[in-house]
Amino acid sequence: MSFRSGLLVIIPLVSVSLTAKDTAGVNLEEVTRLSVGSTELILNGTAVRKEAQHAIYVGGLYLKEQKSTFDEIIKDKNSKRFLFYCNTAEISSEKLINAWEQGFAINYSDAEIREMAPMIHEFNKVWQSGLMVGDEVWVDYIPEKGTQISINGKLVSEISGNKFYTAFLKTWLGPHPFNAKMRSSLLGN
Repeated sequence: MSFRSGLLVIIPLVSVSLTAKDTAGVNLEEVTRLSVGSTELILNGTAVRKEAQHAIYVGGLYLKEQKSTFDEIIKDKNSKRFLFYCNTAEISSEKLINAWEQGFAINYSDAEIREMAPMIHEFNKVWQSGLMVGDEVWVDYIPEKGTQISINGKLVSEISGNKFYTAFLKTWLGPHPFNAKMRSSLLGN
């Protein structure tokens, strides 16, 4: 078999596995794999955060199987991924940390926030350099491990247990999300 004929066999396989959904000019894969155990996850929904008609960031929620409610998602013990893609020149550290803290504050009591404070502090350290256009953040839930946060494919933080991941998802999908329209889109509605 020549090199050229080998390529003809490979190309169709690659193009089939690389289907993507275009969201505000960002292509999100319909299927992704977590490196841990090669777990395959499917795209549940995508959302765009806009300011002055400009897409600031794109988000994608990946699950083992499609779910349409927050309760179904948090009860699901399988791996999960939230992809966060920066689609603007820069999002400052201050803006990111303030948004996360506001998201936690509107979804949890002061006592619950105090209990989660070490986890929130660890999560806030991830954003100390802000984000630049093209940065891709993965916030993964790995069963029996917890939350793993990677930026541009590099693991930058880990938070043990499942409590933090549920709190993180609640800021997007719970009763008081960052944005109700984005919640609906991430839930595939």
